[in-house]
Amino acid sequence: MLICLDLKVLVSGGRLPSPIHVMVNLAFDWCIWMLSLGAASSTASVVELFWANSICEKWREYNCRRYQAAVVMAFIAVAFQAISVHIWMWIAASSFLPRLH
Repeated sequence: MLICLDLKVLVSGGRLPSPIHVMVNLAFDWCIWMLSLGAASSTASVVELFWANSICEKWREYNCRRYQAAVVMAFIAVAFQAISVHIWMWIAASSFLPRLH
């Protein structure tokens, strides 16, 4: 995450040419999405540990559907969080940080 933020701060200084600016922005987006996918898979693993053994073995059908829904909701929540973090970091990098240089 810090590497991705460093890339964005570097771009916000305006010292890079335009093609490199675009490439670093794409690298930053790729970092955020890879982090969100990793966090979502970790969240799904934690949910699986807590739900699979206790609930799916006792009540097969109904609660297993709830377990699957919880995994999907965890993935959506982490992906939404990554998008919002990216938006706020982009706003900070494009408006606030150039004034510091």
